Amino acid sequence: MVFMVLPGKIEISGTKMLPDGTTARVVWQVQGNNELGLPTEQDLDIFVALGVLTFRNDFAKTVTFTGREIARILDIGAVHGKFYKRLKLAMDRFIPLRFRALMENELHEEVKWCNVFQEASFSLNRSTGRCTGSVTWTDKLIEPAQVFVAINADVGACIRAVESYSGSGLLPGSFQRRLADRAAPASRVCV
Repeated sequence: MVFMVLPGKIEISGTKMLPDGTTARVVWQVQGNNELGLPTEQDLDIFVALGVLTFRNDFAKTVTFTGREIARILDIGAVHGKFYKRLKLAMDRFIPLRFRALMENELHEEVKWCNVFQEASFSLNRSTGRCTGSVTWTDKLIEPAQVFVAINADVGACIRAVESYSGSGLLPGSFQRRLADRAAPASRVCV
């Protein structure tokens, strides 16, 4: 396996043994902005804040935001031009972010791409100093989250119904404890 950091991307390459006994060359790449490169460690909290907003909006595919919303999530009290510049740079690095996978041998080549965002916008009003933006997540990223929320919403409704019975003393205590143990991992989902 070879790990390389190139301008604007990270690449991991190696070989994979196929079921028929032949080998294929495999390359995984994370590609970023050609000029600004990949997102930095400082950009990560902004990406997480976008995830929090998406979570709060029931995993809507498109989420709009203001700079102040992002700052509140990050617990940044004083929002000023320096923060907005940082937010703009992070968005400039996130918007083109995509993953690429290539597998090839002498008979076949397969390439797959997955963008993080299908579409994104960012606007900074220089006279007011306010910024707004929106992100539309790629289906491959947002659909599993929507299914997860739907499943947990159904489980949550069942748990609430059972809890209403358990409060009335209709369920044995050992069953209530097992139910609480099963519910605990879902209740620990945090963003």
